[in-house]
Amino acid sequence: PTKAGQYSAMFLIPTSRNGKSFTLHSQPVAMHSSADSPCCIEPLKNPGTPTVSNTKQLKLRTIIEELELNVKDQYGNKVSFSAPLTVTIQPIDISLKDDQVPKFRENRSSRTFNVINGEATLKDVALMEKSPGTDSSEYNLHCEINSSRYTIKPYMLQFIFYNDTQKQGQMRD
Repeated sequence: PTKAGQYSAMFLIPTSRNGKSFTLHSQPVAMHSSADSPCCIEPLKNPGTPTVSNTKQLKLRTIIEELELNVKDQYGNKVSFSAPLTVTIQPIDISLKDDQVPKFRENRSSRTFNVINGEATLKDVALMEKSPGTDSSEYNLHCEINSSRYTIKPYMLQFIFYNDTQKQGQMRD
């Protein structure tokens, strides 16, 4: 089975030539199918493409209010870990040419969240007021599991950034 879970099997031996009657059969055999090695992280629900700004209003600077990410195997099964893991998030420029990358509150370029039972809940992810960034640009929020044992494809959440602080400064001048 490709889906992790509990399964039962029964073995039957046909006793007629047409294979429609069975008189010999085994007892049901219970088996458990486990998830394979982790390969990616995915959101539980699609968050869409957030649009954020660097104004004073926290709501306009918030990329994620709450987003649950799940670690999954190649078949889409959720993978749990016994060892503690973390996911690091950081904004990156899509073209990788822009040195004006937005920063999180407290002038941080990255944040870390715990992965518990294959889940990471990202909460209150917001940019700092007057954050750097190029007006009307698209950036990715790069979400990566920190693991030396597995290679896990990161999740990228695209967001659009508006440098309203810069616009307001230009309007004053």
